[in-house]
Amino acid sequence: MPLRVSKPILARLAKVGLDKPVRARLRGREVPASGLVAVPSSDLRELVLSAARERGLLAFRAACCANAFCAGVPCADLCWLRGFCTRCPNNCPSRVPEVDGDEVAEALRAAYGLRAVEVHVEPDRLVVHVRGRGRLAHGLMRAARKALEVAARRLTVLRAV
Repeated sequence: MPLRVSKPILARLAKVGLDKPVRARLRGREVPASGLVAVPSSDLRELVLSAARERGLLAFRAACCANAFCAGVPCADLCWLRGFCTRCPNNCPSRVPEVDGDEVAEALRAAYGLRAVEVHVEPDRLVVHVRGRGRLAHGLMRAARKALEVAARRLTVLRAV
């Protein structure tokens, strides 16, 4: 995740003299009063990762990876599948849980009221066809997809049929 700021955050940074470097990275973009705007910082992340490795430290690009390493579970945000992985000793792909298609269908029904008509479980992907084309709320499908990704530790595709 990148650094995110709002006007109140920038005001607090200004009080301690740290707002100028952040504003410089925003390159004139408008900062909302209440919402957050991402501050480009991938170069800083890579610099810190490199410096940590030079010192023999274990470094992560994201908090989800550090949490997964500490807990001994695969990363909940699937960094190893999304090209964001640092190839840490956790070896997330080796920790992916077994998933049963019938249990996926039951979980979708119980938690979201969705009826799965077909479930395909692959080593790094889960594809689920659910009944309800045209009448399923986008937010409901997005929430169900994310929940399945976290639980199954697989990229997940939900398709209404």
